[in-house]
Amino acid sequence: MSRCRTCSFLLIVCIALSADIGQTQEVTASGDQEKRHATVKLKFQYRGGPPKYSDLSGAKDPFCACCRIPDERLLVGPDGGLSNVALIWDERRNEKLRPTSFPPTDKEQLVRIRHEGCRFIPRITVVQSGQTLVVDNLDAVGHNTRILFLNDSPEGRLVPVGSPFKRTIRSTETAPLPVECTIHPWEKAWVIVRDHPYIGVSDTKGELTIKRMPIGRTYFKIWHESLRLISSSQVKLNGRQVRLERGRIIFELKPGMNDLGTIQVDERHLRKTD
Repeated sequence: MSRCRTCSFLLIVCIALSADIGQTQEVTASGDQEKRHATVKLKFQYRGGPPKYSDLSGAKDPFCACCRIPDERLLVGPDGGLSNVALIWDERRNEKLRPTSFPPTDKEQLVRIRHEGCRFIPRITVVQSGQTLVVDNLDAVGHNTRILFLNDSPEGRLVPVGSPFKRTIRSTETAPLPVECTIHPWEKAWVIVRDHPYIGVSDTKGELTIKRMPIGRTYFKIWHESLRLISSSQVKLNGRQVRLERGRIIFELKPGMNDLGTIQVDERHLRKTD
């Protein structure tokens, strides 16, 4: 009986040790992978007078007339953080860095955009080709969503109350595409489609993070719907003047965390819109 208890105790110890070893190996493997990849952090800050955009009017629709519809073309936080700036890995110029396979992305994961309060949420949606885009309608009124894909058939579909539709995205797009509602013309958003996951969009603080990126000399595109950074422009990176060529900027990425600091853009970079 004593021998059985001893054997049982040894078996439990062996199982526990095996679990610890397996966990250690998993952590080590994860750490090794992080050493072979870069994580990017960057902040965008707006300098200039406060945006003078007023709320949009939904008075032409009885339901939307009751909603507050902010003009989201330029969203600036209390400390100047600029929202909805996209930092996009330039796959053409980074061809030499292109990995044989990208970090695993769950192709079954649904990427969602919704009609809510007579506007699209979020303002910018990032989709990796092969994923499925779902358009929801949380309002008590119908919408009609239109996405003018360039490398695939355009999308235009009625979205009744509580009846979402799905669209699997097959082809990449070279530029962000507008998402519109043909019933409520003030509703607008953007979708960015690439075959890689290396895209970050700045939050309400102007901050973004991109993980598991290739290391080396890396080209990025900077895009924002109201910024005209399409030709040579001077912006400040950590207080130093940097020239962007057609909205592109270069960083030397090292393994691990790359805190790139702050890019300041000012109101002279704004595209003149109504």
